[in-house]
Amino acid sequence: MPESAAPAPDAVYAKTALGQQEIQQRSLRLPLLTRRVLLLVDGRRPVHELAVLAGNADTSALLAELEGLGCIELMSAAAAPAASSAASAATAASSAPTASPETAAALAGLPPPPSRSAEQVDMARNFMINTINRMLEQNSRLTLVEKIFHSVDAAELREHYAAWEEAIGSSWMGRKRLDELKRKLFEVL
Repeated sequence: MPESAAPAPDAVYAKTALGQQEIQQRSLRLPLLTRRVLLLVDGRRPVHELAVLAGNADTSALLAELEGLGCIELMSAAAAPAASSAASAATAASSAPTASPETAAALAGLPPPPSRSAEQVDMARNFMINTINRMLEQNSRLTLVEKIFHSVDAAELREHYAAWEEAIGSSWMGRKRLDELKRKLFEVL
């Protein structure tokens, strides 16, 4: 791929045999962020999802580097995003933690989900993803980040709130700031 050409946001990449080998052997000694993007490339996720999962890094440059090294290759982008969304929806239903009575009461005190604007939903989604990416070990909660990313409205985001609260509370910094983070999130959730 030419350096000046950025991949389309819906472009989908897959690992090559060399990319699979690099995951196992680390022979290319890739920088951490580049390796993270290689780990995330799965033949289903479009570029815009990879960017979110990589903490909004400049994935275009990283993908170009990985493609130049022969670790990934561009695939057809037509059916891949639909498959990714279907897989995310299937796993979301099976692994959601149960909300505690305190969490359920807090969520019940919020305005009804339909009253939240699309801008507020975007703000809530971004807040949840960013707090996970900043407070937890990288790549430790990719499934949760994917579920949050694919949530289309406040009601779906609220379904993932208990898992978000549990994840944030699992880190020392998260436990320390959890009350403050919940207040900020509840303003838009």
